[in-house]
Amino acid sequence: DMFRYMVIPSQLGTCSEFPNILPPESVPVHRVAEYFDTDVIRKYLFPEERIIVNWVPYRLLPSNIALLDEKNTVCVSDVKVSDRIVSGLLSIGTFYTVRQPRYAYTLDIYGTNGNRVRYHLLFHLGFIANKLKDLACLSIVVDKQLDKQTLFDIIAEFGLIKWIASDGPTKTLQYFLESNL
Repeated sequence: DMFRYMVIPSQLGTCSEFPNILPPESVPVHRVAEYFDTDVIRKYLFPEERIIVNWVPYRLLPSNIALLDEKNTVCVSDVKVSDRIVSGLLSIGTFYTVRQPRYAYTLDIYGTNGNRVRYHLLFHLGFIANKLKDLACLSIVVDKQLDKQTLFDIIAEFGLIKWIASDGPTKTLQYFLESNL
């Protein structure tokens, strides 16, 4: 499932403050391949035996991770295994420059642990606000099993503007991005 929002860094305030729960850890892109090797993690994160990053599907082969652009990709993980039970999420953000808004940012979230979504979203919003420092169109792609209401509640707290297609073709995100590339 995918949801689209406009991120205005000046309206976010500080996204680097985490409550008393450990924030997810930023990991290099190439470490994502380690999740392919552990059967229980692979089935939890990638039940369809593929990974889709920035709209591109990849088979779960370590050699495919080398195809990802590390300069424009931010990976965050808090995946843990305890007694063969997997918890946490893996989130991968990919950004690129467009004419207007300044950036497009695709956030792919793997896993179904809804109580960790907040921290992953905080991390990526913090990256947009503190590193990109400009307007960004945020597309969020989540596992079908993830509780969407939790995601919507968190997004509402930040006041992100949702892109809607009901106002005609010139108001859709696809038109907006294609006309501004």
